[in-house]
Amino acid sequence: MPVDLKGLLPHYYVGCVEMGAFQDAFEPEIQLLWERYESLLRQLIVETADADYGLLLWEEMLGIPTDASKDLEFRKTRIRSKLRGQGTTTAAMIKNAVDSFTNGKVEVLEEPECYHFVIRFNGDKGVPSNMDDVSAAVEELKPAHLGYSFEYAYYLIREIHAKKTIRELETEKLYQFAGGR
Repeated sequence: MPVDLKGLLPHYYVGCVEMGAFQDAFEPEIQLLWERYESLLRQLIVETADADYGLLLWEEMLGIPTDASKDLEFRKTRIRSKLRGQGTTTAAMIKNAVDSFTNGKVEVLEEPECYHFVIRFNGDKGVPSNMDDVSAAVEELKPAHLGYSFEYAYYLIREIHAKKTIRELETEKLYQFAGGR
């Protein structure tokens, strides 16, 4: 947003050569200061922070190891997950953290008598692609004495029985053909 200092002057300074020169000298500096102020504000919000400055500060503040080889969205997800996980660990907190990695449709089932809980993925079929990151987040959140496991949804043979060819299965993403052709 350009700063127009001359537009902020009282009417009796309009046409004053000295005041115009003063304004012209300070306007670029004030513009630079304004841009840096706006940049700083962007760094205070995880979604608008950048890798060079804001994300590094967020990761340092939350004790998250910085991995510059990971993409920005992954790093922001880790920060959001850590922020959601502050305080006493509950099933809802774990669900909330895992949701941030998997876009929801997660259920946490507690088994207190076994000192265990199950994280059930009810959304897309199969194993989510970022399970290493999910596991790391759960490890950070859960109390040390609790164990956990994951449950994934898969298609059963009877659900795909009507399909005739591998190509039809691949088209509907019910099956991924792993062999060569």
